[in-house]
Amino acid sequence: SIKVLSQYSNEDEYLMPPLSCLEVQGDPRVERVHQLHGQTQESHSKEVVFVPIRVNVNLKAITTDELIKRRKVLHLAMLKNLREELFFNLEAEIDKWKVSDFPTLVPLQWAKHAAERSKRDFD
Repeated sequence: SIKVLSQYSNEDEYLMPPLSCLEVQGDPRVERVHQLHGQTQESHSKEVVFVPIRVNVNLKAITTDELIKRRKVLHLAMLKNLREELFFNLEAEIDKWKVSDFPTLVPLQWAKHAAERSKRDFD
């Protein structure tokens, strides 16, 4: 218990390890609790629901760092697929035309060269 560090001096507080959760261990029960309120010290009773629980640590859950690493791998794979698809489509488009017949297609040849170079750099 870290009661000495608590903002509420009449409550116990506990620290739990990362990836822990609370697991219900039985049926809830209702109990009547008596409390003294205020300076008059009047006794009040109220019903409180108690749920038996235990702390359970899930050792199979992935951490945030592992999740970020997985997403990075997926994004890089997607980027590689997009580049390959772009290269394939660009190559097919350039091959449709004869550059000698259409001098304005020289930029497409430059783009094809850039795509090839980019593909080598990426792999």
